[in-house]
Amino acid sequence: MNYSVITGASSGIGYATAWKLAQKKHNLILIARNDEKLTALKNNILEKDPSLDIKVFASDLSDSQEVQQLIQELDRYPLDYFINNAGFGIAGDILSTDPGKIVKMIDLDVTNLVKLSVWFAQKYQADSEKQLLNVSSTAGYELNTRAVLYAASKQFVAAFTEGLALELKKKGLPLQVKVIAPYATETNFAKTSLGSETFSYKESYEHYHTPEQMATFIFELLQSDGVVGKINPETMKLEISGPKLDWHK
Repeated sequence: MNYSVITGASSGIGYATAWKLAQKKHNLILIARNDEKLTALKNNILEKDPSLDIKVFASDLSDSQEVQQLIQELDRYPLDYFINNAGFGIAGDILSTDPGKIVKMIDLDVTNLVKLSVWFAQKYQADSEKQLLNVSSTAGYELNTRAVLYAASKQFVAAFTEGLALELKKKGLPLQVKVIAPYATETNFAKTSLGSETFSYKESYEHYHTPEQMATFIFELLQSDGVVGKINPETMKLEISGPKLDWHK
């Protein structure tokens, strides 16, 4: 029995992606900090489809020790997809940002994403049926003075994932490695990064996606031969391509 892993599964894009993969008959391993929300999601999915097997792991992915323990747990299960979705952002003036919060964001968005990605790639590098998908952002393909740290972390995710895909291809290893770059998506992400409970997507963006739309885009990328799935902010459509960043051959 194989499983697909989704981190950050308790809300937003991760939550919607769990439902999307469940609809496609994937057994799931759901990971987030909030055990209560994960269990509720598990029960709701199983109510719709009792034939599935769903595991939940409450883990703080900004904590390297917890990530190492999680890897030991995950190593027991045969996996198909690994979707690194967990993350948070910091918006506003970088000079006045708490250094501890900066470290926590980098540990979650960068350091431990790399640990999980490398573990998965080492284990499944020779299997063409397996896929690693990391969630970046359109901010990962541009500079953003309103969210310098967040944009930089997502640029790392984009460069790391595209580079890993190219490295595997160069070595003739068939594991599929992909990155998706959402535009504005109506989740709690902005409220958390801005520290504002009054933030409104309708007032802030002319166009934005729902988590369910992004989950559909993620599944579309998984079904494709592309490496990058990037939302075009002008058309709001998913554009699937090979690596977009310049690279040294």
